[in-house]
Amino acid sequence: MQTIPQSPHSVNDRRAHQCARPGWRPPQGTPHQLAKDIAESIRQHRANGDTRWTEPHEFTTDAETQALVRQLLATDSPSACIAERERGASAIPTYRPAYLLGKLANGAERDKGRLWHALPTAGGIKALCGAQPGRRSAGWGPHHEGHADGQRITCRKCLKRIESQGHKEDQR
Repeated sequence: MQTIPQSPHSVNDRRAHQCARPGWRPPQGTPHQLAKDIAESIRQHRANGDTRWTEPHEFTTDAETQALVRQLLATDSPSACIAERERGASAIPTYRPAYLLGKLANGAERDKGRLWHALPTAGGIKALCGAQPGRRSAGWGPHHEGHADGQRITCRKCLKRIESQGHKEDQR
């Protein structure tokens, strides 16, 4: 008894593809690639004015692939709507400022070690605690004469320095 090699596509899918263009085999690969190939074939048939092979159900019986093809046909460019994620690519963006700030904008204590530091002068480079700008700080708030943004500052060392400066000014 002869065994027929199994394909990722059903028998009806193979027959539909073979009937569409003589000598043309169904593409092997991911469902996304199959949907892209079917959408391109449908575009060519529609451009030629053909009445057959202009709908996704004529190419495949798989509902998911038909939905992907319809989604691709609704867009102008074939790859704009569906993009496969590359292997090893992170699903979470690497830098999201709103996520990094977290509750800091509301004056919360800290968010995973990222702190708001106090600058002693308007153009200061180092914070009151001695920290320099880097990746581990969420922001820098000015703290000098005429402008004190103490609600936003969350660095404990900077807050202690601000308090100690306030007590020194009261003693004078």
